[in-house]
Amino acid sequence: DDPQKAQQLINQEIDSFCDRFWHLEYPDVKMTAGVSGLKYSFDERNWTKDREVLTAQYKAHLMDRLQAPMTSARNYLLNQAMEQAQREFEKQLRALQGELNKTVKVQIIEQPEEDGEYQYEGYTVRFAPLSANANAKNWSGKMPKGGEMNTSFTVIGHMQSGAPSRVELYKPGEDTPALTVPFKVSYPTTTILLSSSGEKEQEPEQSGVTEDEPQQPEAKEYAWVLVDTVLYDAKEDIEIANKNQEGTYVTSGSASPGNYSVSWQYTGDTDTYYDPDVIHGEGAGSQAIFSTPPSTIKAGETVSLSLSLSFTENTLSYYSSKASASADFDEWDMTPGSVTRNSIDFKNKDGKDSFEIDTYHSVQVHSVSDTITAVAPSGSQEGDRIAIRTIYYSHVSMGTNYVYEWRQVGTAAPILNTEGIEGIVDIP
Repeated sequence: DDPQKAQQLINQEIDSFCDRFWHLEYPDVKMTAGVSGLKYSFDERNWTKDREVLTAQYKAHLMDRLQAPMTSARNYLLNQAMEQAQREFEKQLRALQGELNKTVKVQIIEQPEEDGEYQYEGYTVRFAPLSANANAKNWSGKMPKGGEMNTSFTVIGHMQSGAPSRVELYKPGEDTPALTVPFKVSYPTTTILLSSSGEKEQEPEQSGVTEDEPQQPEAKEYAWVLVDTVLYDAKEDIEIANKNQEGTYVTSGSASPGNYSVSWQYTGDTDTYYDPDVIHGEGAGSQAIFSTPPSTIKAGETVSLSLSLSFTENTLSYYSSKASASADFDEWDMTPGSVTRNSIDFKNKDGKDSFEIDTYHSVQVHSVSDTITAVAPSGSQEGDRIAIRTIYYSHVSMGTNYVYEWRQVGTAAPILNTEGIEGIVDIP
């Protein structure tokens, strides 16, 4: 969304990459020098004076090589942003379609005098005012015997026809209304009461169900329902890492939904040149455990997860190790390490959304336990999908996508068949 911020982050990453050489650990410096065939010195005093010049030269070389892929990446990200915006627009359009096509039931009920006789039987009932484009016949009818008329209209039909706000009753053969009653639209049922006295316009009695009013079935509720659990165990990434680092490091890991662990070990030679010593066999392991999210989640509900992140082994001498964990709501098919702009992070009570442990001497955080929460969004139409993702990183990314689908739940009235009802418009 912010090109300047994106460019700033890219520049920071390039600067970090260029600077990384100057912070290589001793075994990596030794291995790099061995591959290059060049002489080297690990004594900082011998190269500090050339550091800025060499870094600037390498950055210029790197920027020249990156020009083509950066242009390609920029175009790709722009296309992704446009596609995402289109998807969001379509979601909002479908949600608007659903609201506009809602059907409002209308009850027009005459309240007779004490003798129980109905005055308006056979009277013409008209909704008013109507727009010039409205079909007046669709907004008119005859008051039946028994003093109750039932009809309906859609929200968009009501709007397109001039948003009528009163009913007028005409005695047969007359052009002047005998009674005019204002009303306000109330969903799902609008009730308009007619006084048989006809003495004055009557304020409409709206809204809820009364003892004399027939019970309306409750609208069916929607919620996120768990339909799948997808585990990312990083087995392929671990195999690739071990192949690329053969003879120097070995990594192992295991994963099950919400429970992830990784261990690594230095397999190179012991070297006492540096302080502390680089020791063959030194290494570390860590584990992240998340609680299982609920199987059904309502829109607006606060979802709570417990998180535990800790080191399970630590035989480190020269090296340090760290691991991180987090959780979010995001697209159901996003893999660990990827994220969309619409993601909703789980946070602790202090607003923290990412948790890290680190053995580095200036950090020394060896375990973290916390409760994290996030508010579930609403689906826009039945069948929408979303995922609660629990994510762990230590050398490789692992995670679980708990995939939810927006479905109707609980008891409810049958779906209304709107086919043929005046005013319903299909929005493509």
